[in-house]
Amino acid sequence: MDFFATKIQSVYRGYICRKQIKKAHRAITLLKKTYLEKKKDQEQKKLDQRLEKEKIHYETLKKRQLFFDSRQKTLQAIESIPAGTVDDFFYSLQNEAAKKIQAVWVGYKTRTILNSQVPHLIRTKAAILIQRTVRKWLEKIRRKKHDTLAELLPSGLSDERKVELQCLIGNIRERFQVSNISDEDLKVIHEKSFNMLNAHVSNLKQIRRKDAHRRALLAHLQVQNQQFSLLPSLKDVNSVHVEQLSSRATPIIIAARQAHVDYMKSLNQPWWKKNINKNRRRRIKEEELKKKDRRRRIKEEELKKKNRRRRIKEEELKMKDRRRRIKEEELKKKN
Repeated sequence: MDFFATKIQSVYRGYICRKQIKKAHRAITLLKKTYLEKKKDQEQKKLDQRLEKEKIHYETLKKRQLFFDSRQKTLQAIESIPAGTVDDFFYSLQNEAAKKIQAVWVGYKTRTILNSQVPHLIRTKAAILIQRTVRKWLEKIRRKKHDTLAELLPSGLSDERKVELQCLIGNIRERFQVSNISDEDLKVIHEKSFNMLNAHVSNLKQIRRKDAHRRALLAHLQVQNQQFSLLPSLKDVNSVHVEQLSSRATPIIIAARQAHVDYMKSLNQPWWKKNINKNRRRRIKEEELKKKDRRRRIKEEELKKKNRRRRIKEEELKMKDRRRRIKEEELKKKN
């Protein structure tokens, strides 16, 4: 009995020992694999960092080389041009640089505005999609309801219903009478419409030319508005900014000169004349405001008159409807 117990114990201990050794081998293999992967990742990170540093260093050297090459080309160009045109050459370079800076800044501002408008566009598209879906659903319900009502309609009309419909049609014709137009009046109307169409076609080229001129003026005003928004303060203004804002149009030059002369004259005037001019301007403004108030009152009175006429017409229509109903009741009583 002791022999069998010893045998069983030895077999069990051997099984446990083999199992532990197998588990230890597996753990050592996993630890080694993890260590090698971690070491490989660290080496790869170091390699990536070194490559990134070399790339940055190479780009810096390339930019520096390009800068030196551009300076060398500029110096060679300056040596090859006459001495009297050096200032003009530098001015052209500054102008090109300023244009590039302005183009980059305008592009950045435009992209910022467009990015800020993206949520609004998304909301607008969503609203359009919801409206389209709701309209389709309502149209579907309306068609279904119409088909249902069409099925419920009777196959024919009775005599009483025919008489009612004839009376209704007669009342509608009385309310909305068709004006009888003669052939001569139709001919005059056609000639008038033909003349209007001919005048429109003949003036179409001029209208399009004015429209193109108007759009060009709007684009010019938009560009000027952008330039005004990018201008520095008054203390930082130089001759380049003055050149950008100056205009070569003769009417603008004459108007600006006249405004400058008037302003200089007003500065040299005595104080009592300045007060007189101020009072005169104030009176002119008050008169303009009074005129606007009068025009507004006249428009309000015209609207009131139109409303009165409309009410009178509605009352007349109601009276006609009452008379018609009285006549129909009398006819029914007679029948």
